[in-house]
Amino acid sequence: MPSTPSRQDVEHLHRLMMQSSLEAADLDRKVWSAQQHDGLSRILKGWREPAVAVQSAFLRAEAELLAGNTPKSLVDRIQSRFGDLLDRCARFDPLLDLRACVEHWKSLAAEFARLSGKNRDGLLAFLERFKQRIDETTALLSASLTTEGMVVENHRVLVRLRGERDKARQKYERLRQQYLQAEQQDWMLPKRGPAVVRLPQEKKPVEQPRPHEPAPQHRMP
Repeated sequence: MPSTPSRQDVEHLHRLMMQSSLEAADLDRKVWSAQQHDGLSRILKGWREPAVAVQSAFLRAEAELLAGNTPKSLVDRIQSRFGDLLDRCARFDPLLDLRACVEHWKSLAAEFARLSGKNRDGLLAFLERFKQRIDETTALLSASLTTEGMVVENHRVLVRLRGERDKARQKYERLRQQYLQAEQQDWMLPKRGPAVVRLPQEKKPVEQPRPHEPAPQHRMP
């Protein structure tokens, strides 16, 4: 662009700046959308499904456990753990819920060992069947703490979109500064007033002196 931009240059910069602004806004929306998809719901099945299965088995055996001298307080505590575990899985936030859920699983294993009655060993064996899946899920969810509470692949998408958005913002700001500078230079240029068309003046006809007429002569009768 020449040192003194023309009006066309200024208008072209304005169009580029507005287009860049729209691109940055679109990437802002994509970043926000990516943040809403952490990908954890699929992983949380590794906790939720075992919790539902073991809880159902525990509820079916509750009467016989109580009849076998299992303390009512222990039964109530185990039921409460399952309820809180499932609630946290439904609205899971790694920063808020991971540690509490891990503690629930550890405590359930210890509390099942304290049960009494003929169903105790069957419940312990049933819980043990899910141990590997529960441990793998715990490891995956723990890893999400290093990727903003997201699974690795979703976090990669978020990081890429953020990079594109930041570049778009920088481009917009650069064009904005160029436009403002060009607009100021254009404003400081002397402006020509509207062209004035002067019509040729019509010349008035010059009156020619009338030729001298001789005075009328009077004849004597």
